[in-house]
Amino acid sequence: MLIAAGGHIIIVYLSPIVVLIACVYYLGAELLEWIKTWRPETRKLLATVGMLIGVFVIVVFIFFVACLFDLTPRPAYSPSSSSGPSFSEEVERLRGMEVERIEAERGKRAQVAQVEAERATEEQAARVAQEQVKKEDVQKRLFAFRLKRANDGAAEAQYDLALQYLTGQGVARDITAAKDWLQKAAAQGHKKAQKQLESLAATDTPTSPK
Repeated sequence: MLIAAGGHIIIVYLSPIVVLIACVYYLGAELLEWIKTWRPETRKLLATVGMLIGVFVIVVFIFFVACLFDLTPRPAYSPSSSSGPSFSEEVERLRGMEVERIEAERGKRAQVAQVEAERATEEQAARVAQEQVKKEDVQKRLFAFRLKRANDGAAEAQYDLALQYLTGQGVARDITAAKDWLQKAAAQGHKKAQKQLESLAATDTPTSPK
């Protein structure tokens, strides 16, 4: 392809220049013969002017030839021949960036979900702790109320107080105190207290209250 372009330049551009140079040479030779008939001073001045004109013509010719070679046909642009990334590589790069963005968003959502789950667990634990505190407070108040009624001689309160001592709800577990209150309730004819005492005597463990 380059050889064909070079031949085209020689035929179209350089051939007329060669013909022009030949004509100038012929006319110059004829002019030189005519100048020989002039006086020496005139011929010297004309030779100097002709040399300057010749130098100028040569410079213009060189510049013209350089411009011609600079305008030679160039191969068409192709994405694969450029120094930058190809179209497929650019697509892959953009796809990779999109995948990274999606993964980052998923990671953020997972972190938010984890934080929310931990917060929910902490809130649930706090609610359970509060309920436990409330339950223990209720048991303690109930123990104080039952103790007062048991001291007043209420058999049902004596039995309930004994169960609290047996299970340790609202008060420290104390089997001896539980037996004492069961005996007081049983002495008043409390059937459940009597049955609980029989169970403690047989197995040394309380039965489930009914």
